[in-house]
Amino acid sequence: MTTLKTFLLDNEEKLNMYTTAISKVHVGNHPEVHEVKALYEEILAEVKQEADATALTQAFDRLAAVTDHYEIPGDTCETFAAVYQDLENADKLYRAEVVE
Repeated sequence: MTTLKTFLLDNEEKLNMYTTAISKVHVGNHPEVHEVKALYEEILAEVKQEADATALTQAFDRLAAVTDHYEIPGDTCETFAAVYQDLENADKLYRAEVVE
C-alpha cells in the first residue's frame, strides 16, 4: 500500500506546479485556491518532517472544509480537478494510516 509520504513525494513536482497554476488562473472565481496551496505546502512540510498526527489532522480537516470535501467546481480546468483529486487521495491515505 502506498503511504502518504510516498504519494506526496512522488507527486510533489506536479502538485507544486499545479497548485501554483490554479492559484493564478482560478483565483478570480475561486479565492480559496490560495488557502488550498498553503495547506498543501503545510501538509508536505509536516510529512517531510515526520510531524505529529494532530498537525496533519488539522490541516487535512481544514483542506476538506475549504474544498467542500474536494468537490470540483464546474467552471474549472483539468489541472484544477487533478489537484483536488490528488489532495483527496492524500487525505484518504492519511486517514487510513491514522486508523492503522
